[in-house]
Amino acid sequence: MTPGSPGGVRFGTPSRLRLQDPIADLVPKAKVQPPSRWEGRIKGEFGSAARADFNVIATLAFGAGLFEGEGRSPEFPYGAADGDRVFYVSGDRQGDQVRFELCFYRDDYFNSRPYHLEGALDAEERLIRGRWRFSCGSDCDCGGSGGWFELRRIG
Repeated sequence: MTPGSPGGVRFGTPSRLRLQDPIADLVPKAKVQPPSRWEGRIKGEFGSAARADFNVIATLAFGAGLFEGEGRSPEFPYGAADGDRVFYVSGDRQGDQVRFELCFYRDDYFNSRPYHLEGALDAEERLIRGRWRFSCGSDCDCGGSGGWFELRRIG
């Protein structure tokens, strides 16, 4: 028995182990791009957020039809502490079309009610333009809010 080994069996170091999954070897490897920095603007046009107009700064990573990231807004939610303006995004991509949700981490109201964004990614993958919508929830009959957004890759 080898001291310190479970059941006296000596295990090789991970660098010596070769694990193979025959199914995984048949599936094409997803192309995952490194995260990149994006900046942009979200502007309201109708509903209770018609006057909303705020900037966002985010790091997004695309790959295998999905993308995710996180960022912050210097201004929104209005009146919130800077640490409460941090958000995450999660969505999917089909060709040049993207669809994602933006949720603020610490703000209970906006965390449980994400912004829904849909747009088009340009051919150089440096610009996303589209529309957003927001629904207050079942306890409100305002019809929601919406507008446009634009994100530019800067790094």
